[in-house]
Amino acid sequence: VMGFSPGEKYQMGKTKVFIREPASLFGLEELRERKLEQIATLIQKTYRAYRAKRFFLELRAKALSLYQGKKQRRKNSVKRKFVGEYIKVSNDLKLTQILQKNGDKDVIFCGAVEKINRRFKTQPRVLLLTHKSMYHLTTKLRIRRRTDIGLIGSVSLSPHADDYFSIHIPSQYDYFLKCRYKTEFLTALGDQYKVLKGHPLQLDFKDHFSFKIKNGKKLSVRFIKQAAVGGDQSHMPSKKTKFQLDVSVDIHPTDIADEEMVSSYKPPKMQKTNKEDKQRRLKSYVSDRNLPKYDEHKDDYDADDWAVATHSYVGQSEEELSFKKGQKIKILQQDDDGWWSGEIHGKLGYVPNTYLLLQ
Repeated sequence: VMGFSPGEKYQMGKTKVFIREPASLFGLEELRERKLEQIATLIQKTYRAYRAKRFFLELRAKALSLYQGKKQRRKNSVKRKFVGEYIKVSNDLKLTQILQKNGDKDVIFCGAVEKINRRFKTQPRVLLLTHKSMYHLTTKLRIRRRTDIGLIGSVSLSPHADDYFSIHIPSQYDYFLKCRYKTEFLTALGDQYKVLKGHPLQLDFKDHFSFKIKNGKKLSVRFIKQAAVGGDQSHMPSKKTKFQLDVSVDIHPTDIADEEMVSSYKPPKMQKTNKEDKQRRLKSYVSDRNLPKYDEHKDDYDADDWAVATHSYVGQSEEELSFKKGQKIKILQQDDDGWWSGEIHGKLGYVPNTYLLLQ
């Protein structure tokens, strides 16, 4: 590092190093001071990463007992790593300033959800959780609603393997949401709730529950388990105050599973999908079609075959495609397990439909 030559600047002994000139010693001391600052920064960075990893490992361990055997889960859900910030908010200066002004320092969870409105239509939203507040944001990270965690009364879920839940707030109107990472979010919410209130958050598992909307009226949701419905289906009766979700039961009650959101408002049947299944179906699909040459200047998109990414996504395997928010993706096939076959710049693979909006 110093550029010393053996024999000229120093001499190696059996147990010591002999430095010939005082200037060499002063240079070593200066280099040591600089390195100490770098080492201290590295230690701090490594420790912060360790603390964050330990927090999410402990949170995942708590998630195992969250449902207490009262709700079906899908196979890979237990093994999935908890990330917390699926959508980074630190780069949004305006939102960061608002969080700091409200005394919300740490972001525990931030991810994409779908809000179900009073007409039972889905709206893409972002759910952000801090140590004392819950924020309901637009996809552009603008605050629509802020709720103190201490105001929450309970959470209602179905006993089936779906991604719907309702957060009841006695003094306000309720939330009715779909979230791909519902187990992680509810575990983090329950953890913070217990710190603030001193007792566990109440979770109710029912086939039928109601939630309160903004005007004070209540809308009801009913989950019906059916042996074969050709994929999960939902429909709204003529009264427009009840929502019915038919849940297929091809998943065994003892199976535990991946936190994939059921797509759009006709949620597809969530099937057990592994790497070999994806490869087989993708190869089968490719063999049945003549792939056209990709033209990056092509603008005449077919509205039925294209989707726009509502959030960025990084593929977790070679079969999954990575894409950025706002990018257009050609949809080749809409499968019934929450993953669609897509094409980006001539490359075929799978994309999660919860990150996409069909055009």
